[in-house]
Amino acid sequence: MPEIDYVDYTSIQFPSDRLRIADLRQLYPAEFDEKGPPPVPPDPLNQSVCAKHGQPLPPPKQDWLLDQLRAMPTDQTLYHLRHRHPDVFDVEEGIMEAPQAQYKSSRDLYDMLLTERGLARVAYQEAFGNIQQVPSWFELPERDGYREDLSKLYIKFGLARGENEARQMIARFEAAAAAQATPDQPPRRGR
Repeated sequence: MPEIDYVDYTSIQFPSDRLRIADLRQLYPAEFDEKGPPPVPPDPLNQSVCAKHGQPLPPPKQDWLLDQLRAMPTDQTLYHLRHRHPDVFDVEEGIMEAPQAQYKSSRDLYDMLLTERGLARVAYQEAFGNIQQVPSWFELPERDGYREDLSKLYIKFGLARGENEARQMIARFEAAAAAQATPDQPPRRGR
């Protein structure tokens, strides 16, 4: 039996690991501008509540993920960020609660990372024989929908050329996760 009852994400090569910071800068130029991303518009509900009670608006929220990406050299990939912060990206639930993803780029990336890890976790738990231990946000009947959404993100980010290639990429990391649940698995290799 495996030493832990959840998938070891650090030993899986996810397609998102190949995404280059330079490609993100091209897809979201305003968010990677030298001056910084444009300010996030205030939440209308916050504005209304603060105005009603005569209070100032709370300070703008920080976007941890975008801040990390903006600080990275353009030749690095998401793998480098993941390797630097395994405590955020490779935890039991797959990824920490949304690390303040306020912008389109960071929300899309967070969705991709979360969905990859959710699908890996389900594949592992299914192979382990414990399908009830899926991430709290994951709905099993919607697994194909998650795969479809992830495929679209892979295509958008240039990681896959089409739906078939994206589906194959997903099947590979799901198989890698499921293989960890088998008792006769080879020794794990850390990154």
